[in-house]
Amino acid sequence: MSGERIVLAGDADGVAARLVHALAQLADVNLGPYALIGGLAVMCRLAAVHRVTQDVDTVTEMTVPTAIEMIVSTIGELDPSNPNRVLIEGVKLDVIDTETFSYEDLGDVDQQSQLFVVGHRWALDTATETEVTVGMETISIRVATPAALVAMKTCAVRGRRSREPHKRASDLYDLYRLVLEHDRAGQIGDRLANAPFGLGNLVADSIRMIVINEPERAARLLFDGSPEMRAVTADDLLDVLGPLAARLAT
Repeated sequence: MSGERIVLAGDADGVAARLVHALAQLADVNLGPYALIGGLAVMCRLAAVHRVTQDVDTVTEMTVPTAIEMIVSTIGELDPSNPNRVLIEGVKLDVIDTETFSYEDLGDVDQQSQLFVVGHRWALDTATETEVTVGMETISIRVATPAALVAMKTCAVRGRRSREPHKRASDLYDLYRLVLEHDRAGQIGDRLANAPFGLGNLVADSIRMIVINEPERAARLLFDGSPEMRAVTADDLLDVLGPLAARLAT
């Protein structure tokens, strides 16, 4: 396979290997274009199991029948608690359908929803072919780029005030780690600045809202996470995320 090769380190309990094994079953399903997003994708981009995650997130091209329907008819079963989730060998797989759209389609959509829609579409369009190995498991799959993951994680943090505290903590920590590791030379800022539908400005506005305007509150979100998350200070968040927001706002 051509493309990137990533070895995930630090999977002491074998949880990531179990997720990757379940994800590998999608190769037997005749899905349209799809890509890995979410916490497991972040781990791939960091080449490390840097936090705990128990499920898998994907983004797919909207098709008829849908990706969910095709998975359920072949290798999985529908999760009765969530119509956008299937179970594959006991692993939760969330599936987000996306389709092409125009500026006119976004005219009456609020900023938060725009960030969600545009970020996930861009993630699907720009994902790269990647070979992922963890333990004895190896899969070939398209994985969202660091820049696309930053957009989606920014959206998740902004929109999760009512969600479980540990999820808010992990989303903010993912955002922080991605920018820390992949924006040293401005790579993420460059990609987002050139993304379609004003995605860079949407990300900048959201980072200002969730971090720049209230850094101490943002740092407190991390208190509900692991010791590594709690070690990140308000100044750390400002030092890493502030320059990205400033560049995208220009």
